Formats: sequence, structure tokens, C-alpha cells
Amino acid sequence: MKSVPLRAPAQQPDDHPVLAHKNLATTIISPRKINGQIVILSRYGDPTWRLVGQPTNKGASEHCVDFNPIPTCWQTTMKALL
Repeated sequence: MKSVPLRAPAQQPDDHPVLAHKNLATTIISPRKINGQIVILSRYGDPTWRLVGQPTNKGASEHCVDFNPIPTCWQTTMKALL
């Protein structure tokens, strides 16, 4: 297994291009097509994301990610990880 050396802080990018988007809160996370119309289920700025593409044998609670229990200072990081 080959290890990858860590980059020095000076070599790290200043920002992530996705996170630098000025309208990040309005970025669509989950759309769904219903009766020929696109319906937006979740946007990046929403406190709860409703995810699509999950198996149908899962409960409704497993189709959502709730960021409210996460401390506010970590919510942006957690959203970026998903």
C-alpha cells in the first residue's frame, strides 16, 4: 500500500470551489420528477435534507439527514462531506 504525503499548508487550496459558490444555500441537493414536473425536495441551505434514490424498503426517517442536532459551527463541514 502506497502512502500519499500530506501537503504543506502553503500548498493547500485556499477554498473549495463548491463551497466558494456565492449562492451555495440555494444549490439543489435533491430533485424529483413528479408528473413531468421537477420538484425540489432539498437545497443546500435547508436544515434537513430529504434524499432520493434510497431503497424502497427503508423507513421514511432513513431518507432524511437532519443537521439540527449538529452544532452550528460543524454543520457546513458535515454538509460538505455529504
